Amino acid sequence: MASIFSSHFDAIRARLLAEGQIANAFQHNTNKGNIREVFAKEMLNNSTPQFCSVGSGEIIHRHMQDDEERNQIDVILYNNRFPKLTGAGGVDLFFVETVSSFIEVKSTLSKADIRQAAKASKRIKSYPYAPPQRFNPTGMVKTPRPFSFLFAYGAQVSNIDTVAEWMKDIAAEDDYNLDALIETHPSKRRHFPNLFLDGVFVLGKGYVTLDAMPFESPSAQGTDVPNDHIWIRSGEGELEVLWAAVNIASEKLLWNEVELGEYVPPRMIAVSN
Repeated sequence: MASIFSSHFDAIRARLLAEGQIANAFQHNTNKGNIREVFAKEMLNNSTPQFCSVGSGEIIHRHMQDDEERNQIDVILYNNRFPKLTGAGGVDLFFVETVSSFIEVKSTLSKADIRQAAKASKRIKSYPYAPPQRFNPTGMVKTPRPFSFLFAYGAQVSNIDTVAEWMKDIAAEDDYNLDALIETHPSKRRHFPNLFLDGVFVLGKGYVTLDAMPFESPSAQGTDVPNDHIWIRSGEGELEVLWAAVNIASEKLLWNEVELGEYVPPRMIAVSN
């Protein structure tokens, strides 16, 4: 007999699979927004902490210029205790220090989609990002880095192993700081600031992640993980693992404080009595 937890995600999986089939049948540009909204509604809107909201738009850093290239992100999980901006054309702008994770959503995954999402991940994870450490009831905590994920309703291949090979190929095309990740003990990798996608999740097919997720490495569960093994893949559980990842990453934002004054540029001022 299945657990309540498993049955819950089985039901979500069935609804998302049906929505993905409808989107593929019509192949219309408006379906991009539809599948993104359905994903957010089914997976995130009602199952994240109260201080965490789901949006879409662009992520900015404190030194960003008007002409600097930015990525339009499908799903952004952010700390709603802090403001966001609304730019030209109604695009929402999120301060990088308030973001726990960001997700690209695709109808049918291709290798090019992973490459594009990996480039966006590197750009955003490379932003200036130095919020202060704060105390919580258990002591000093580090502000979490944003995690980057890609979710797809389907894929051009039938096997998650091929997706894993795509990710390895793309990771070798640029410097995503994965060599240093290999040199980091598996038990400490979740704190390591790599620049690559943290995980790719394909509905009904499984997932591939770096061994640097916000929860503990398999090594902490007694699995012997050699240092040069940094990829984890499975043919099942894609929704459950993604749900856990975004919620654990978001939970760490509870104790975060953002220095919004860092976004205010220096001015020539006069002080008088």
